[in-house]
Amino acid sequence: MSINKLVDWLIVEPSMEQELKLELQERAILLSDDHQETANLCASLWRQNWYKDEILKNCLGRIGELEGKLVQMELQRSNSCWQRLLKKVFPRKFVESSSHPELDAVLRSFVD
Repeated sequence: MSINKLVDWLIVEPSMEQELKLELQERAILLSDDHQETANLCASLWRQNWYKDEILKNCLGRIGELEGKLVQMELQRSNSCWQRLLKKVFPRKFVESSSHPELDAVLRSFVD
């Protein structure tokens, strides 16, 4: 089942063993009579989940940056129709501005 090869790695399909272990742990929490222990567990998991969300957000942002750079490198190596179109749209060389050298390099890559 391939939705999009760029995001397929985000799909998690636990094994039967993992699914059963998760179900057992879930039921143990739901059947617990100690409300204070359950509240402490909930608070701890809430905090841990927040940190994991932040880590995932940072990782996905970085992966997006790297995939963008990879696409840019592939465009530079190939003589794709997009590159030919950009050369037609921007026939003159880009004038370098020293305030944003990284942006200048990206813009030059589309014109060169």
